[in-house]
Amino acid sequence: MKKIFEYNDYRRFLKDYYLVKKKTTGFFTYRYFAAMAGFSSPVFLKLVMDGKSNLSEKSCRRLAAAMQLDIAESDYFETLVQFNQAKSIEKKKNFFEKLRTLGQNYSVTVLESDQYDFYQKWYHAVLRELLPNLPGDFDRGRMGKMLLPEVGARDIKKAVALLKRTGLLVENSDGTFSQIQKLISTGSEVESLAVRDLHQQMSRLATAAIEKVAKEERDISGLTVGLSAATLEYIKKELESLRARIMTRVAADGNVEQVYRLNLQLFPLTKKNRHNPGVSL
Repeated sequence: MKKIFEYNDYRRFLKDYYLVKKKTTGFFTYRYFAAMAGFSSPVFLKLVMDGKSNLSEKSCRRLAAAMQLDIAESDYFETLVQFNQAKSIEKKKNFFEKLRTLGQNYSVTVLESDQYDFYQKWYHAVLRELLPNLPGDFDRGRMGKMLLPEVGARDIKKAVALLKRTGLLVENSDGTFSQIQKLISTGSEVESLAVRDLHQQMSRLATAAIEKVAKEERDISGLTVGLSAATLEYIKKELESLRARIMTRVAADGNVEQVYRLNLQLFPLTKKNRHNPGVSL
């Protein structure tokens, strides 16, 4: 079975632990597992694994002891529980940083740390698109001056190292760069957490572009409309379809002249009219 450090979901870890024990020890049931950890309810851990119940700090310690986790594993497990169960984005970020600190302290690599770092700076994604379209002898010291806004040479160096380390870019023998895959998915909880920060950064850049970028080089517009729930779902599906069509075109474009950011934003400006849903506001 994988070590706890290879998980970013404690419920998945518990499920895998249970399945391994069940397979290797015939008598290992949910009831036995619960009793071993000192829980009176025979179905409590099943509810936890299914996401229907949470673990308290005391429950974490009981489980860690029952699974015979060492000090490092126990610390990571308890922090992972806090990370997964945190309600606010800020708390999730704080607990993830704590997971990374634990990883450094115990000389282990926390899963998806590099992927998390990729979304922390807006220019990481820009460089991923820009670098494959530059010649191998291009002065990397000048690269930051190509960005809007400009980025310092030291940050560019760190960004390139991150892109290479994560495999998002591969440096060829002639100094040029290639993308192994065109698209990046953001399905995991860690990546989704970091993507929120990226969206905020890009929104601020979009605001700045209204004043700093010529109208001929941008398209910033919007609509304020009243919607029913059905029309909201229709628009969301249309936007999803539009993104797919645009990415198909982008993937086939072999003549990149400039890196752009496309924001598709749809969000409510009022609370829902719950008293009379059939009446528009």
